[in-house]
Amino acid sequence: MKKGLMLFFFVFILPSVYATVSLDGPDRDIYNVGDEIVLSGYILENRTTNGLFRLSFECDTQTSRLPSVALGVEGGDKKQFPSEFSVPRTIAPISLTGDCRIVADFIENDVVVDSAVSSSFRITKSLHGNFDIDADRLQVGDNLTITGTVFKQNGQNVAGSAELFFDGGGGRYLVNVISIVDGRLRYTHSTKAGLPGTYSIDISVIDTGGNQQLFEQIATFDLVDDIVVGARVDRVTAFPSQELTISGSAETLLGEKIRDGAVRMEIGKAVHTTSLEDGVFSYTFNLPSTINSGRQTVIVRVTDLFGNRGSTTAEFFVEPKLSRLTATLSGKSFKPGDSVVVTPLLYDQADQLVEDDLSIEILDHRSKKLFVDVAKTNEDVSYTIPKFADPGIYTVKVSIPDISSKETFVVGGVSSVSIWLDNETAYIQNTGNVELRKPIKISLNDDQYVAVRKVAVVPEEVISVPLYDVGPPGEYDVVITVGDTVERFKNVKVVSVPSQHAVGIFLFFLALLVAFLIYFFGMKKYKFKTPSSHKKPHLPRPDKVAHIYHKPSTGDSKKPPRRPFRFSFGNREDEVKDFKRRVLEEINKTEERERRKKGSAGDGGIFGL
Repeated sequence: MKKGLMLFFFVFILPSVYATVSLDGPDRDIYNVGDEIVLSGYILENRTTNGLFRLSFECDTQTSRLPSVALGVEGGDKKQFPSEFSVPRTIAPISLTGDCRIVADFIENDVVVDSAVSSSFRITKSLHGNFDIDADRLQVGDNLTITGTVFKQNGQNVAGSAELFFDGGGGRYLVNVISIVDGRLRYTHSTKAGLPGTYSIDISVIDTGGNQQLFEQIATFDLVDDIVVGARVDRVTAFPSQELTISGSAETLLGEKIRDGAVRMEIGKAVHTTSLEDGVFSYTFNLPSTINSGRQTVIVRVTDLFGNRGSTTAEFFVEPKLSRLTATLSGKSFKPGDSVVVTPLLYDQADQLVEDDLSIEILDHRSKKLFVDVAKTNEDVSYTIPKFADPGIYTVKVSIPDISSKETFVVGGVSSVSIWLDNETAYIQNTGNVELRKPIKISLNDDQYVAVRKVAVVPEEVISVPLYDVGPPGEYDVVITVGDTVERFKNVKVVSVPSQHAVGIFLFFLALLVAFLIYFFGMKKYKFKTPSSHKKPHLPRPDKVAHIYHKPSTGDSKKPPRRPFRFSFGNREDEVKDFKRRVLEEINKTEERERRKKGSAGDGGIFGL
């Protein structure tokens, strides 16, 4: 039943109602929030009726309706708006932005009889603006002026406020909030507290209608704090304690004089200050007495009241004043064969090294000149102490004209020997630099034959000892000891014998014996009285002769007591035999003494065995 009534309405009732709505506009494609959108149109009805006329904003997915207007229409009449009936003002709302259209509806009995749609347009909050700055490079302390105009999409100037931002100098920060009147903006900023760097300017504007716009990087400028400084000195070469004048000028990078500022002058550790007067300065002072020699640099620094700064340099040369000369040694005590490194050092008034040629001499403890050389300052010179240099205090003399210096070092004593065998002969050399006064012991076969002697051997001297003067021919293990030095030699063959000079002595005593026998037998009846004592035969001094003995193989190791030499005649045959025995003993002793003398004569009288 219900579906039937609805079908009846649409088929028979609705076609009998005829109404036409027409809508013209808007006149622009884009509007700012708060702008009025101008529309026009009419309503045409085929019968007399009363209804509602309604306008609506449709923007993207959002809709905003304006108040409806009651409207009575005569049949066949055309009602035009806004001339014949008033409609609400179509102001672009703040809540709607984007692509929009306006829809006009005529409504009867809550039913939209007809509708019309305007052409599309855009609602936006964006604004336009033009800006300028009076300089793109400023000195810290200068003023920056920013001007501009801000207007809507339709060119209409706005009223509102602007936030001014600087981006640079380590970050982005708000500078100030500026009023905009009739679209115009003007602001003057002081850079007194600014940091040097490159800045960009951003301006955020909001007008009274709710439109807003961020204008980014509308301009950039460089803020500099450099001062151009010029400086000069009144002399190229100066001496310690001499008077020196420094003068110069200062201006900004833009060529403007620094009217008021401070000047600081640095020369090494010395600092002097003065002030600018109309962009220039001059200052006179005395150089320090201990100023460094050579090229000197004066650093001139200028600062003004706003923190601008600049610097420059001026150079001059300081002639050195020589003050002292010395030398460093690689040590204080050395031994023969060591190297002494000498480093000469020449200092000026500032106690700094001065480059020069320096004479070096080394003298021994007797002031004998051993070494001469020329070296540069701080150059190492090496001198090797000779192997047999005398111990004592040595002197190093370093000099230039008018200045000299001395240093000393000690050469210590070295006691050392070198021992070797060559062709049955032992050689002992004093390889030290002091006289050798140590016992020399030569042992054959574990002291079977031993020779001991204490001698004085000067440095570099060599003495020789024939082994056949120590023991008879044979093969031996030889041990030679000199102080703490011990050398061992295995299986050393001794084949030589002592000199034949002893044979001549034997023949002499044999002839003497024959003569005595002839004399003795010729004196048959004469009897000699036996002497009570005889003078002992002459023997070398014990401290001059090495003690040579044969090690007993068995029995008592003590040497048998020497029998006194006596003449005694009893039984003639016994007495003759006894006499022969004593003569042979004397011959053997004499032969032994001759061998010892020969050994002493063979090495120059230094070693007697």
